[in-house]
Amino acid sequence: MRLLIDRQQVTPSVVTSGTQTIVARFRVSACSGRPVQGALVYVTAVPFVQFSVPPEATTGADGWAELRMNRLRGYPASPKQQLLVMFARARKSSESLLGGISTRLLGRREGRLAFISAAISSARRACSRGE
Repeated sequence: MRLLIDRQQVTPSVVTSGTQTIVARFRVSACSGRPVQGALVYVTAVPFVQFSVPPEATTGADGWAELRMNRLRGYPASPKQQLLVMFARARKSSESLLGGISTRLLGRREGRLAFISAAISSARRACSRGE
């Protein structure tokens, strides 16, 4: 079995200088599309030291995990900052952080927090090919 982060929801969708908390929800599924219960999900904002790094969250029966990141003093890094990137990882709890059936996503959009849908589509294609 391989894990996929196949859906994400981020609130607020636009992060401004007044944003205090970011709530990120991720749905983890198997290649078959079935939701995975009990996967561990990690997320962090990049550059670091702008938002807190929450502890890993466990997916529920519906495959969703929710993580909250609180603003730190380092955000924004400059008055002109327009990008905030998020790195997300889903893994099986009993396996190594570097291997096993884990998956990772890195995405950004100017002025918005969003994962690049192409990364999710690429992961789905890899599953269909058995990679």
